[in-house]
Amino acid sequence: MSQKKNLLPSSLDSTPIKALLFDFDGVIMDSMPKKLDSFMHAFEPYHFSRGEVEKLQRRDAGLSRQIIIPAIIKELSGISPTAKEAEEAIMRFT
Repeated sequence: MSQKKNLLPSSLDSTPIKALLFDFDGVIMDSMPKKLDSFMHAFEPYHFSRGEVEKLQRRDAGLSRQIIIPAIIKELSGISPTAKEAEEAIMRFT
Protein backbone atom coordinates (compact mmCIF):
# COMPACT_ATOMS: atom_id res chain seq x y z
CA MET A 1 0.00 0.00 0.00
CA SER A 2 1.38 3.40 -0.90
CA GLN A 3 1.37 6.15 1.67
CA LYS A 4 0.03 9.61 0.90
CA LYS A 5 2.77 12.17 0.72
CA ASN A 6 2.11 15.32 2.72
CA LEU A 7 2.83 18.31 0.51
CA LEU A 8 2.75 20.86 3.32
CA PRO A 9 5.93 21.86 5.12
CA SER A 10 6.12 20.13 8.49
CA SER A 11 5.68 23.48 10.26
CA LEU A 12 2.19 23.78 8.71
CA ASP A 13 1.03 20.21 9.28
CA SER A 14 -1.04 20.94 12.36
CA THR A 15 -1.47 24.71 12.13
CA PRO A 16 -5.17 25.54 12.31
CA ILE A 17 -6.46 27.82 9.58
CA LYS A 18 -7.60 31.07 11.16
CA ALA A 19 -8.66 32.93 8.04
CA LEU A 20 -9.11 32.59 4.30
CA LEU A 21 -8.76 35.50 1.93
CA PHE A 22 -10.47 35.64 -1.44
CA ASP A 23 -9.59 37.98 -4.28
CA PHE A 24 -13.04 38.84 -5.59
CA ASP A 25 -11.90 41.59 -7.94
CA GLY A 26 -12.44 40.14 -11.39
CA VAL A 27 -12.11 36.55 -10.23
CA ILE A 28 -15.30 35.76 -8.33
CA MET A 29 -17.15 39.01 -8.97
CA ASP A 30 -17.06 41.58 -11.75
CA SER A 31 -16.31 44.72 -9.73
CA MET A 32 -16.10 47.09 -12.71
CA PRO A 33 -19.71 48.36 -12.37
CA LYS A 34 -19.17 49.14 -8.67
CA LYS A 35 -15.90 50.91 -9.45
CA LEU A 36 -17.65 52.90 -12.16
CA ASP A 37 -20.18 54.06 -9.56
CA SER A 38 -17.26 55.20 -7.39
CA PHE A 39 -15.63 57.00 -10.31
CA MET A 40 -18.89 58.79 -11.09
CA HIS A 41 -19.12 59.90 -7.45
CA ALA A 42 -15.51 61.14 -7.62
CA PHE A 43 -16.27 63.14 -10.76
CA GLU A 44 -19.63 64.62 -9.67
CA PRO A 45 -18.37 68.24 -9.77
CA TYR A 46 -17.19 67.74 -13.35
CA HIS A 47 -20.44 66.33 -14.82
CA PHE A 48 -18.62 63.82 -17.03
CA SER A 49 -20.79 61.34 -18.91
CA ARG A 50 -20.93 57.81 -17.57
CA GLY A 51 -20.05 56.41 -20.98
CA GLU A 52 -16.89 58.52 -21.29
CA VAL A 53 -15.74 57.57 -17.79
CA GLU A 54 -16.48 53.88 -18.36
CA LYS A 55 -14.42 53.85 -21.57
CA LEU A 56 -11.41 55.35 -19.78
CA GLN A 57 -11.91 53.15 -16.72
CA ARG A 58 -11.71 50.03 -18.88
CA ARG A 59 -8.72 51.35 -20.78
CA ASP A 60 -6.82 52.14 -17.56
CA ALA A 61 -7.97 49.14 -15.48
CA GLY A 62 -5.28 47.98 -13.10
CA LEU A 63 -3.72 51.40 -12.50
CA SER A 64 -4.07 53.02 -9.10
CA ARG A 65 -6.80 55.58 -8.48
CA GLN A 66 -4.08 58.12 -7.63
CA ILE A 67 -3.01 57.89 -11.28
CA ILE A 68 -6.34 57.28 -13.01
CA ILE A 69 -8.46 59.97 -11.35
CA PRO A 70 -6.26 62.99 -12.19
CA ALA A 71 -5.63 61.56 -15.68
CA ILE A 72 -9.35 61.21 -16.40
CA ILE A 73 -10.04 64.73 -15.12
CA LYS A 74 -7.34 66.09 -17.42
CA GLU A 75 -8.45 64.04 -20.42
CA LEU A 76 -12.15 64.85 -20.16
CA SER A 77 -11.91 68.48 -19.00
CA GLY A 78 -8.76 69.48 -20.87
CA ILE A 79 -7.32 70.95 -17.68
CA SER A 80 -4.91 69.34 -15.21
CA PRO A 81 -6.47 69.27 -11.73
CA THR A 82 -4.63 70.97 -8.91
CA ALA A 83 -3.21 68.67 -6.24
CA LYS A 84 -6.12 69.68 -3.98
CA GLU A 85 -8.74 68.96 -6.66
CA ALA A 86 -7.18 65.56 -7.41
CA GLU A 87 -7.06 64.66 -3.71
CA GLU A 88 -10.69 65.69 -3.21
CA ALA A 89 -11.77 63.54 -6.15
CA ILE A 90 -9.73 60.60 -4.83
CA MET A 91 -11.38 60.99 -1.43
CA ARG A 92 -14.86 61.01 -3.04
CA PHE A 93 -13.93 57.78 -4.87
CA THR A 94 -13.13 55.99 -1.63
